[in-house]
Amino acid sequence: MPIKLIRIDDRYIHGQVTVGWVNAYGINEIWVVDDTIASNPILKQLQIALAPPNTKVEVLKVSEAIEKIRNRNFDERSNIMIIVAKATTCLKLIKESNLRIDWVNVGQSAWKEGKVLVVKSFAVDMDDVKAFEEMVRMGIRLVYQMLPSEKAQDFYELLKSKGLVKA
Repeated sequence: MPIKLIRIDDRYIHGQVTVGWVNAYGINEIWVVDDTIASNPILKQLQIALAPPNTKVEVLKVSEAIEKIRNRNFDERSNIMIIVAKATTCLKLIKESNLRIDWVNVGQSAWKEGKVLVVKSFAVDMDDVKAFEEMVRMGIRLVYQMLPSEKAQDFYELLKSKGLVKA
């Protein structure tokens, strides 16, 4: 399967983090999956411009990404990284495309009103928590890791430690 990494990161394509993951997994194609960005030509162009050199970028609506995965409409030789902003989007993409993956990289989600800070760089609301719980029930590991060089942590255990899911 050419999809090597799914990352939840509300910054999408950006600096060292994206470059780190691109290099660690030999990524040559990034899909930014977000209805708002895909519908805005300026935001779409910005994502393309921010990509590491020699990396193909597609900015897709969620429905388009689901269709591409279902129909295997990608080069089988590619190493694809998918970036979404929300756990709910990630779950929808996985379920509706019937994508089989072992783990999801939990990266960055800024705190805002109505969210609980789980770790320094990741905040959740109850919709996120429900999506993460469903992913775990599907057998998907949730790995909190900002950079490949940093220690990976079990994000579900972090949710438990905050009392957000039952032990």
